[in-house]
Amino acid sequence: MCFFEQLHYPHYDHAPVSTPASAIRDGDWKLIHFSEDLHDEVYNLREDPSEQHDLAGKHPDKTSELAQKLREWLTAVDADLPTSK
Repeated sequence: MCFFEQLHYPHYDHAPVSTPASAIRDGDWKLIHFSEDLHDEVYNLREDPSEQHDLAGKHPDKTSELAQKLREWLTAVDADLPTSK
């Protein structure tokens, strides 16, 4: 069974403090894309359920794959994206 879900949070919040981000989970893998500085973080949730060790640098192919899936989903749902003032 493959688990696949997305999350899109295109705004700032104060409680708890957060910045605009989107995320995608595919099986054990999760990518978080931070809109403010455009960086990605990748976690293997089976091995690191508390998301303490960013694996984006160690798994560039998985990072690219998940980032592409996230972009495709954001386009498919016509998601609002953060813009600068």
